Amino acid sequence: MVNDTNSQTFYSLSFIQALVKQGHLTVANLRASHRLEDLGWNTDLLKDFILALDESHFLKKYPQCSYGKRNIDCDGYKMRFDEYERIEDKHDGLELFIKLAIANRSKTLIVSFHTDGSPG
Repeated sequence: MVNDTNSQTFYSLSFIQALVKQGHLTVANLRASHRLEDLGWNTDLLKDFILALDESHFLKKYPQCSYGKRNIDCDGYKMRFDEYERIEDKHDGLELFIKLAIANRSKTLIVSFHTDGSPG
C-alpha cells in the first residue's frame, strides 16, 4: 500500500510487515540473494528481520531503483540485529541495510540487502 499519510516513506511499514507475515515476499535482486547466502540466512530469518523493523529504522526514500529490467520506488531501512535472538540489538548486533518495495499491492520486494558499509 502506498503510504498516503506520511510523505517520509513511499510505503506503509505496517502494510509491508503484514504482507511478510502472510509469506508474500520475494528477493527481487540477485545481489541481495547472494548477500543472504553469504550471511547464511534463510527466508524465516529475513522475515524476522523485517518484522523487527519500526519507523525509527527508516533511512530514506530511494526513487526508481532498478531490479531486473524494471524500476520501483523503495524505502531504505537500517537496523542492528541479533540474528540468534532475532531481535534488534543496538550495541552488538550486525548492522544491516535493506531496501523494500511493494509490487502489485500484494508482495513485498527485497530490492537490496547487505551489511551496512558493504556494496549494495
